[in-house]
Amino acid sequence: MKWNPHWSYRILKISPQEYKAVEAYYDEDGNVDNITDISALRFVGDDVEELISVFELALNELKKNKDNVLEESNDKCNRDADEDCGC
Repeated sequence: MKWNPHWSYRILKISPQEYKAVEAYYDEDGNVDNITDISALRFVGDDVEELISVFELALNELKKNKDNVLEESNDKCNRDADEDCGC
C-alpha cells in the first residue's frame, strides 16, 4: 500500500494520559487541515497479505510521527461524521 501525501495516520494527544490514532488531512502547504477519528474505521484487504500491509502502513506512519504528536486543541475535527472524534 502506497503513502498518500494528502493524509496520513497521526497520533493525537487527548490529555496527558490519553492518546489516539487519527487520520490527518493536509492542505496544499502540508499543514494539518482536518482530522478524523479512526476508531470507527474497519481495516480491510482483498486478501490476508493486503490486510496486513494496511496495518503495517498505519503502524509505520504512527512510528514515523511519534515525535510530532498533534495536540487536540490545535487541530480541526471532521464534523461531518456522526460520531464525535473527541476534538
